Amino acid sequence: MSDELIIEELKKVEDHYYALTGNPMHYVRPPRGTFNERTLDVSKKYGYHHIFWSFAYVDWNTDDQKGKAYAYEKIMDRVHPGAILLLHSVSTDNRDALGEVIDQLKAEGYTFKSLDELTGKHSASPIISGQTSEPQFGLQPFVTWINP
Repeated sequence: MSDELIIEELKKVEDHYYALTGNPMHYVRPPRGTFNERTLDVSKKYGYHHIFWSFAYVDWNTDDQKGKAYAYEKIMDRVHPGAILLLHSVSTDNRDALGEVIDQLKAEGYTFKSLDELTGKHSASPIISGQTSEPQFGLQPFVTWINP
């Protein structure tokens, strides 16, 4: 994949993200965690911050959802201090379990932070020029940094 194609793909994603949230995109999660030094360098050159997760589970298969209890157990068994959870929004299991997960983790003393708080960074959109909007944290994807 050429550098130009990498940027073209990032621009498409950013355009969709902006259309959905009204916010510029600052973070990149490589699909399936597949990356190399060049893809990291190219996207970093355009101002993106790569975020990797510390755990995930097979939750994206919409034809094989196993229920709220299954999602709750999978998440709670993997939570650790400093965790970054990758939970796919297509999972009805995650949707159904998330309230209880958050309540339980708060009860255990965990706190939830945005990616901006985690990285200490926030900048104008790397590719969409001229658009500056304040972050609307309620609209950011559910990727969480957890500290007890």
